[in-house]
Amino acid sequence: MLKETLLESLRRFPGDPAMIQRLGHELESRSEWQLMLDVLEQQLPHVKQGTPGEAQVTYLLAKASVELGIERRALALIGRSLLIRPDFAFSHHIKGRALAGMQRFAEAIAAQQRCVQLAPDFCWGWFELGRLQRHQGKLDAASGSLKRALELQPVQARHHHNLIREALEEVKAQIGQQERQEAALSLWPERPLPREGERLSSLDELELQLEQFNLFLNRIEKRPN
Repeated sequence: MLKETLLESLRRFPGDPAMIQRLGHELESRSEWQLMLDVLEQQLPHVKQGTPGEAQVTYLLAKASVELGIERRALALIGRSLLIRPDFAFSHHIKGRALAGMQRFAEAIAAQQRCVQLAPDFCWGWFELGRLQRHQGKLDAASGSLKRALELQPVQARHHHNLIREALEEVKAQIGQQERQEAALSLWPERPLPREGERLSSLDELELQLEQFNLFLNRIEKRPN
């Protein structure tokens, strides 16, 4: 009923910022992205250019476009929004997601870093940043970002909490495998590196664990104070 009421109100009073905001929130909660795109495209000509109202509409249009996989359009729209509200953290988040969808990963990382700089308590900014860092092989940075995202996501939101936790565990496993192979290369430079999940003899495993610990201590000693 609320959705229909808001749609009718915007048909009667096009461009009303308060109604647009309420409708955007309602459609987002329902994941009705195509309807959001269709309705707000009709509203955009009724919004004065260069105003917070235009920034809001173009942000919502960009968000719907990202969710629908229309990244190039999302990037153009979010660019308009950021010209008006350059410090709106969520616009940088949407920009990062659009850039990531276009495989422009370095730019996407920069956008998500700007997002979490502006909104350090925004869980999904940290989550997307962590995923991008992992993709670029920056596993330590990815682990830190995903830990922060997990801290910000309530346990009660089980699905989202588990999604972040699983991503973090995957990064930790990758780090562990890298450290294991580094230790194996240090101990046995002429031997093939152990494959993921491969278990060696008990004596070799003990040597490997000791070498991993030694390398860990060396890294700590080399860190600047």
